[in-house]
Amino acid sequence: MIDNRLDLNLLRLFVTVVEARTLTQAAQRLGMTRSNVSRRLKLLEADMGAQLMRRTTRHVEPTQAGMLLYRHGARMLEE
Repeated sequence: MIDNRLDLNLLRLFVTVVEARTLTQAAQRLGMTRSNVSRRLKLLEADMGAQLMRRTTRHVEPTQAGMLLYRHGARMLEE
């Protein structure tokens, strides 16, 4: 059975990471540690069953699946 519920806290974290472009900056905006942001991002990716972000040593960028989630997620959070 598939659980279709999405944790809005994880969605808010993901939107913040995309907009911040670095895990460090996202962590600062969210008042969390960088490692906690990274851990929660991995949890969201596992829940979604897809890689949502490409990580480099300098920044992160959304994958195609990540951009789709970002567009819908940002709209959801705005409403």
